[in-house]
Amino acid sequence: MSTNTKTQISLTVIMLLSFLICIPMQPSKFYKDDHQFSSLKEIVPTSFEDWVEMDLSNSGGIVDPTSSSLVNQIYNQTLSRTYVNKVTQQLIMLSIAYGEDQSDSRELHIPDACYPAQGFLLSEKSDVVLDTTRGQIKARKLLATQSGRVEPLIYWITMSDNQVRKGYDSKLTQLKLGLQGYIPDGFVVRVSTITDNVQDAYQLEEQFINSLLLALKPNDLVRLTGLKPDASGNK
Repeated sequence: MSTNTKTQISLTVIMLLSFLICIPMQPSKFYKDDHQFSSLKEIVPTSFEDWVEMDLSNSGGIVDPTSSSLVNQIYNQTLSRTYVNKVTQQLIMLSIAYGEDQSDSRELHIPDACYPAQGFLLSEKSDVVLDTTRGQIKARKLLATQSGRVEPLIYWITMSDNQVRKGYDSKLTQLKLGLQGYIPDGFVVRVSTITDNVQDAYQLEEQFINSLLLALKPNDLVRLTGLKPDASGNK
């Protein structure tokens, strides 16, 4: 028997055993039931450091491509705000979406999908690690363009208090939670701004993210980022 054949047989046996083990352990409890949090409007402050929520009636026509009826149907909670820097007058858009059921049929709807659905072209896609004073975040940068609008954006995903990337990483986390009997929940957190000065935009967005994380309470920080603060509240 060849080595390749033995390997294939071994993998098949492992997959069958995994399947048999998982049958009696189908997740039956929502993660949120043991890990409650307040509404997004309550846990995300309207002002922090130099940033304050902007009156959208004076936003100059800023439109959030993910604020649609479809997104509202997919998620249990959504938050969409525009913040203005009191010193520089720069604008940042913040969007957070929460879904209590992240099983295979209710997966997170990420910017990679919803922006093109609204007619945007995506380029300069890159997975990055953001260094913040609260810890590192596995994030993704995208450049979205439509007509004359240029929108650099940064987003990340959490699944039941775990940072994940879409694909293998999220599937593995989903499996681990399933073996614990949990149906995972998830957040998509996105920060963006409209400018053709892309590198400056990313720098501004990272500064905004750092300020936002510093303003979050420890439990809310865990839910939105997966970061675990120490007893002093710092990472």
